[in-house]
Amino acid sequence: MAESRQINNSTLLWAMTFAAIFGTIASTWAFLHLAYQYGTFGDQWVSWYSFNRLQSWFPIPREADYPARIASCVGFLTAIALFGLRMRFVWWIFHPAGYAIPSSWSMDPFWFSIFLSSIIKWIVLRHGGLKAHRKAIPLFMGLILGEFVVGSIWSILGIIVGQPMYRFLY
Repeated sequence: MAESRQINNSTLLWAMTFAAIFGTIASTWAFLHLAYQYGTFGDQWVSWYSFNRLQSWFPIPREADYPARIASCVGFLTAIALFGLRMRFVWWIFHPAGYAIPSSWSMDPFWFSIFLSSIIKWIVLRHGGLKAHRKAIPLFMGLILGEFVVGSIWSILGIIVGQPMYRFLY
């Protein structure tokens, strides 16, 4: 999107870096503030599992899990290979995100968006070719942006009216 709007890459990098740092600090503060104000509600908060697991490692350190490390390295190298093949060959249909997403929790909320984008991309490539696909890239970016904007609107509306609304991403 930045290239299509002739936005300077270094400016974009600084803006994204600032947003990442600010978002990390703001979300950490918000989590701690809510946890101290309302408590953690026992098992209802997702983060309790990570904190309890980390806490158990301090008194009883564990050995390194070498099979898990090897699997992580193989997965990383596979994703890099898929990325390289995708950049090298126009006809290569497998995307590195398609390797990573199905094995995580994110497949459940995003499956329809991924499916819809794949169908639209196939139709555009089949009937319009690569030139039509390049012209349709803003449509694909709009689908991604639209999903997050609508989910954010539902979340904000739920906060405003004080009622549980459509839960976006979880």
